[in-house]
Amino acid sequence: MACAPMYAKLQQQMSDLWNAHKKLVAEVTEIKRIASNIQQSAVKSEEHVKLVAEVSEMKTVVTGLSEEQHAGSASHNDELNLTAKVCKTLNDMNRRKKNIVVTGLPETAADSDEIEIRRTDEVAFSTFCEENLTVKPALSKLGCRRLGKPNGSGTKPRRLLVQLTSEQNAQDLLASAKAILRKSHDQYIASAVYSNPDLTAAEAKLAVEHCKRRREAKTAKLTWASATTTTSTLSTGIPSTALFQLTASTSTSTTLPVRISSSNHSLSAGAVPFTPITSSDHTSDAQGPQPCV
Repeated sequence: MACAPMYAKLQQQMSDLWNAHKKLVAEVTEIKRIASNIQQSAVKSEEHVKLVAEVSEMKTVVTGLSEEQHAGSASHNDELNLTAKVCKTLNDMNRRKKNIVVTGLPETAADSDEIEIRRTDEVAFSTFCEENLTVKPALSKLGCRRLGKPNGSGTKPRRLLVQLTSEQNAQDLLASAKAILRKSHDQYIASAVYSNPDLTAAEAKLAVEHCKRRREAKTAKLTWASATTTTSTLSTGIPSTALFQLTASTSTSTTLPVRISSSNHSLSAGAVPFTPITSSDHTSDAQGPQPCV
């Protein structure tokens, strides 16, 4: 009976120990579960990081492709625009080859009707061709029209755009005008009426620059020739028009005095033996270089 309390106490301690063991097992199980979750989270985190990296790389590739496509599209559009501009320019140049521009042809009063002005200009142009040129080309259905706004003073007529039926007609008219107009007995036509090709703005600019270079080259050439003549006169004192007088007889050996005369100098060279060439000295079939006559 004395051992009963000790036995009861031991059973209680065993029960507490068992409960503690179960609690410890439960905690260990929880720890394992948490560790497993952490491991799984770590794996998922690595996969997430890898996925984020792949997505970022895919975005970079897609962005590059998009930029290339945009650049290619822009380049293609630029090529199309350039081709369209070239075609438009060529068509415009071909169309203008059938036209001419007449400067100085008298103009109808500005208060007239536009249709009446165009009809009057067409008649005036045809009359001008009949009276002053060797050709009278047919006008196209577009006819003639004045370029620019009307001049209120009326002192200077606007240029007249003449639209013909073919490029050959335009070339024939320009050639006839170039050959005849400046020689016209009509002082106004000879000095104020001109016929020119219908040029684009770029062609007109190039033509102006070409004429300017030609004038400058001509001026420079005349200036150089004048300076050369002046330098020659100043250095020798003898004008470039000094006369060399040669007197020769028909004998086979003749002494020729050579005199150079000027206002400031009188020079006399020594006698020079000279043998004239007669027709008996050579024939037409003689070998070697022929003498100058």
